[in-house]
Amino acid sequence: MTEVIDIGDRRELFVDNLLIDRMERTSLRLHEPVSGGVAIEIDRPWEGPANGRYLLYYRGMTPAEDQLSGVL
Repeated sequence: MTEVIDIGDRRELFVDNLLIDRMERTSLRLHEPVSGGVAIEIDRPWEGPANGRYLLYYRGMTPAEDQLSGVL
């Protein structure tokens, strides 16, 4: 028997065998993507063209110690 890997309460996406010891009568399968239509329309002058590239801007922060309670 293989040692149990504690992943805590986090979610894991099974796309490979990293966390899988063995599989019997089963297999990994990724479903085909389904288009949900346009998520964000470029409709302002400052939003457009990016020369065929996708641009992503984000801001990260570390919450204060008293805000961490119950946050995943």
